[in-house]
Amino acid sequence: MLILSRRIGEKIMIDLADDADPNLLARGLFTDGPLEIRITHVRGAQVKVGLVVDQRLKILRAELWRRKVPDA
Repeated sequence: MLILSRRIGEKIMIDLADDADPNLLARGLFTDGPLEIRITHVRGAQVKVGLVVDQRLKILRAELWRRKVPDA
């Protein structure tokens, strides 16, 4: 499980991993069951989110995703 901390207004980006087949259909990502998103901790304006997803997906904080995709 990947755990990310986010504050109000911050984002988490979920995209295909760099080595994933770009023609992969969404249903292929659910063959082992649903994606799991779990709130693990809340403190004031900060929340910790746990994510369990298919390994063909990458999860990044939005500020890191923008560095990889400059036009976003």
